[in-house]
Amino acid sequence: MTRRWGLVLLAAAALTLLAGRWASVVYAEWRWHEAIGALDVYRSALMHDAAWRIATAVVAFAFAFLNLYALRRSIVSLVLPRRLGNLEIGEVVPGRRLLAVVVALSAVIALALSSPPDDWSTFALARIAGPFREMDPYLDRDLSFVVAWLPFERQMHEWAEAAVVVVAMLTVALYALTPSLRLRRGGLYVSAWCRRHLATLAAVGIVLLAWQARLDSLGMTSLVDDAGQGFGVFEHRIGMTAAMWGSLATFAAAFIVFWAGWHGHGRIAAAAGILAC
Repeated sequence: MTRRWGLVLLAAAALTLLAGRWASVVYAEWRWHEAIGALDVYRSALMHDAAWRIATAVVAFAFAFLNLYALRRSIVSLVLPRRLGNLEIGEVVPGRRLLAVVVALSAVIALALSSPPDDWSTFALARIAGPFREMDPYLDRDLSFVVAWLPFERQMHEWAEAAVVVVAMLTVALYALTPSLRLRRGGLYVSAWCRRHLATLAAVGIVLLAWQARLDSLGMTSLVDDAGQGFGVFEHRIGMTAAMWGSLATFAAAFIVFWAGWHGHGRIAAAAGILAC
């Protein structure tokens, strides 16, 4: 009990120090922007930064919790050794404590992934930009989509990639500590529950690849090479079409990986995953 309260006090002290540091930075920046007459800009930066952090923290917590809770469900019981005098007795960890660990790990991941955006103005522009009332002749969309929304969508994609990689690596590492995923003399043993879970994560990763191909297709209109040549007939007729069809094919591969992994067709899932990558 004493050790538990010590950890709680240590965590509270760390949070207090972090909050104090953040408050001092905000106060200094506030006074500086006020002195130069740019307080409205800093207020907007604070608002969009806070909105991004809260939104990414909520999404990261939900994604991490779903995966860690699914892993928790695969554990029938967890027995930890406890020494009492000269006797070593196995103690079953209560389910509530395991759930608390899942919540705590999800909260840590949410805090780690709720980093500020690379450029808060990208988020702000996507939120406040109105229609330009001028259509892109190739995308058949308002120019505000290319100028305001597309950069923000790229920013969301980069964050989603980081979130999926972090949660997937943690999930695989934790499964390796359980009987669901272990090495045997005959090869690697993967339980049905673990196989379905990892197949779902793999499908999510492939969906991100399909999203990337879509962004590459839509972003071709703003490409300029070293010779100063911009978007041309080749990019329009071949490049954009190939990238869009590649996005659709990759999305289909994600579904195949999920279906095959769920039903135990490992070779089909592996082949679809390799082709998607």
